[in-house]
Amino acid sequence: LYNEMKAQGFIETEREWNLTQKVFLENHRYHTDFGKTKREEKKQENLAGVINKLQKKKES
Repeated sequence: LYNEMKAQGFIETEREWNLTQKVFLENHRYHTDFGKTKREEKKQENLAGVINKLQKKKES
């Protein structure tokens, strides 16, 4: 998806990609019990990873 969005001009940098992912993950909600119990934890891990990448780039 990153390569596709970059090729289409929706994003230009990795930082823009990470910001897009952060907003998506923060606003995404699972609607089924399965999603809530089986996928939410991994989504939160992914969100933490994106936030970490953004903070590291900010500090550089």
